[in-house]
Amino acid sequence: MLRLALQVAAMALAAGCAAPASGPEFSLLHAAPDKATLYVYRPSAKFNYGGYPHVFVNGEKKFALKDQGYSVLILEPGTYEIKFEGSKWGTNWWPPPATRTLSVEAGREYFVRAVPGGAPGPDASKTVPSTLVRLVPKQQALAELRRLRLVDE
Repeated sequence: MLRLALQVAAMALAAGCAAPASGPEFSLLHAAPDKATLYVYRPSAKFNYGGYPHVFVNGEKKFALKDQGYSVLILEPGTYEIKFEGSKWGTNWWPPPATRTLSVEAGREYFVRAVPGGAPGPDASKTVPSTLVRLVPKQQALAELRRLRLVDE
């Protein structure tokens, strides 16, 4: 009986981790001309879809980037370090932390896509988990974002 209860609890926990972003559908934001607008998003991916990283900006945790989710940050002009980090046990995120330094200007929009994937390992027969972080052109990003939902902060 205890074994059955543990199996049910494990399935419930796994189902909770696998929930994609569930906020409102994507909409473009028009920010003030003296600020930069940064969209950070994660299109659906089969690899590590049940896990998620937290997104940090200059060391400050901002949000959990769940599968099929996005968030918007309004930033002062300047240079920022964007970090994607989770844990195998806390957020079921297998890739190691990934960072990207980004300089932003007032009145401009930036689109950063983060996708879990694999990179070739030291042994050609093995793949090492990684987070692929890329600055994406606006038109490409908008085509991907239209299917995504806002993540809970």
